[in-house]
Amino acid sequence: MDIRLPEIDGYELTRLIKSENPDIKIIAHSAYVSEEDQERAFEAGCDDFIGKPVDKELFFCKLIAYLNS
Repeated sequence: MDIRLPEIDGYELTRLIKSENPDIKIIAHSAYVSEEDQERAFEAGCDDFIGKPVDKELFFCKLIAYLNS
């Protein structure tokens, strides 16, 4: 989930998705990587956070872990 989206921010979209399906896993990804930004993502319901630029190996490791859980 990108945090900065054109019509709705990723925090609000995460809240909406989680309200409909709380079991879905959401990984936030953003160039805004401060501790505060990460905390906001987790408070919104994101399960994980990956900063930009994306480390592809880290991304795929996390994705596989969530798919296998």
